[in-house]
Amino acid sequence: MNDAICEVCGKKAEKLYSVMIEGSQMLVCKECASLGKKVSQKPPKKMRFITKDEEKEEYLIENYGVIIKNKILEKYRDLKEFCKKYNYKESYLKKVIDEELPLSIDEARKLERILKIKLIVIEKKENYEVKEKELPKITLGDLIKEKLNL
Repeated sequence: MNDAICEVCGKKAEKLYSVMIEGSQMLVCKECASLGKKVSQKPPKKMRFITKDEEKEEYLIENYGVIIKNKILEKYRDLKEFCKKYNYKESYLKKVIDEELPLSIDEARKLERILKIKLIVIEKKENYEVKEKELPKITLGDLIKEKLNL
């Protein structure tokens, strides 16, 4: 018989159970197993992460101010009504529409959701490696053969 010792009471037991007691996983006897919650003996699943070697560049489309203005006026009476509904400052939005103030990517995403328009263009940059082609090595014997053929 292979008796093991309970980590809680210290008694020898034939079989130990894996139990979570107050945030600690312990091997305990049958009597002490009721003190905690049984933990399965299966090992945890491994997580796999896949990364891509592509870089993405995001930028705003040209004339984004005109597109924003047209969509706002199409859905709302005026700029004031839109600003009040979505908590924008009218002066800020006027400067964005006139393209005096640059529009951040986060702010552009927010306006895309609200107005259901496309303002951001995503361009994928792939990393290419330039490999140099190796020229064949010329030996002394190759040079002699070349001279003799002339």
